[in-house]
Amino acid sequence: MKKRRVKYPIKLVAGEKGIFDVTMDGELIYSKASSEDFPSASETTEIANMINS
Repeated sequence: MKKRRVKYPIKLVAGEKGIFDVTMDGELIYSKASSEDFPSASETTEIANMINS
């Protein structure tokens, strides 16, 4: 796995009932509730790139 320099710290906040949301600066970037699934490997890469751009 390639190590990257991160511009934003990542914090895991425990949710309820399988909630998995990714937010940045208060804006929702990914929601498991909306997609009804966890992000795929390519979606995870897109999210990481968005956060670190």
